[in-house]
Amino acid sequence: AGAWGFDYKGKFTVFFAPDSVTKSVPEDAEVGSNVTVVSATDKDSSFNKEIRYSLRGGEGRFFIDPVSGMVSVAGPLDRETKAEYSLLVVAEDQGRPARSATATLLVQVSDVNDNVPKFSEAEYQVEVSETESVGKSLLTLSALDPDEGVNGRVTYNIFQGGEGRFFIDPVSGMVSVAGPLDRETKAEYSLLVVAEDQGRPARSATATLLVQVSDVNDNVPKFSEAEYQVEVSETESVGKSLLTLSALDPDEGVNGRVTYNIFQQSPSSDPAVFELDSSSGTLRLVQALDHNEVKEYSLKVQASDGGSPSLVGNGSVVVKVKDVNNNPPEFSKERYDLAVPENLASGASILTLEVTDKDEVSHGPCDPAAVERINISEHLEGISSNLPSTWTQG
Repeated sequence: AGAWGFDYKGKFTVFFAPDSVTKSVPEDAEVGSNVTVVSATDKDSSFNKEIRYSLRGGEGRFFIDPVSGMVSVAGPLDRETKAEYSLLVVAEDQGRPARSATATLLVQVSDVNDNVPKFSEAEYQVEVSETESVGKSLLTLSALDPDEGVNGRVTYNIFQGGEGRFFIDPVSGMVSVAGPLDRETKAEYSLLVVAEDQGRPARSATATLLVQVSDVNDNVPKFSEAEYQVEVSETESVGKSLLTLSALDPDEGVNGRVTYNIFQQSPSSDPAVFELDSSSGTLRLVQALDHNEVKEYSLKVQASDGGSPSLVGNGSVVVKVKDVNNNPPEFSKERYDLAVPENLASGASILTLEVTDKDEVSHGPCDPAAVERINISEHLEGISSNLPSTWTQG
């Protein structure tokens, strides 16, 4: 228990030294645990020699046995709330009048790893551009542990999530980019981060870090087909919708908003034969078609996003003009004049008629097997009756 000294004036003298003692007790000490024992002696005799002990101060956390002088824990301790108590120990005899002496007992509450690190936020949120460079710092997490020494020294780590795209400095808690990001592949990451003290056993706490990957206009609109083809009758009405083009841009917002236009028509014409709706991508006929003039149109089309600067995807459309039998066959002449010898043998050819048709082969020129055989005897005057009575296309 050590030697304490209470020095009374007069006859009462207590021999202890020094008059101030420091003791340590762990903060998890149970109620009733002994701290130290004090004792005093009185040179008086008989009843006057009996000493009783008492405490002043300590906020009710300590108790002293009045007879034995044993100081013990009387209430729960918490170093983080109060780390030191200064107690005044009083030794008093039973004389009349009583005489007393005092000494100081300083009780230091030693640390126990009884606190879990605590993050400043239960959930952290941060936004990062998808083109941010590796190594870029995003934010610093902070967790405090009120314990002392290694018990309060906190380190950080990513326990779950992030797919290796992020790194946290174990000492400072700074979070940085550790790998390439792509919003179109993954737009949000949820990381479970851990703060752990260095006590034995270690205590830890967790928090959530939500990382939002913001969009950058890094994708070019892409048509669903490299080349669209459509066949249109040459008699199709103006204003008719021919087909709808579609281009997708996986970027977000205006960066992914697509508009359409025709930037080249071959063969060219003024005014243009086709119109492409900038919003819907619908291709319409705006001028009459004529297969006999143009059998096929080639259009170069563009899909542009709304980013700044805008990114442009290219495509093509082939429009085939389908022939319709809208042209009659035509003789090469309106009138034929010829001289025929009177002794011409029956069945001999006297004339070859040339007939043309502007339509395709399926509609013209004339198929000889389909030409109507016409009796021309009744149309000829002054010619011998032994002439052939019919004509055919030569």
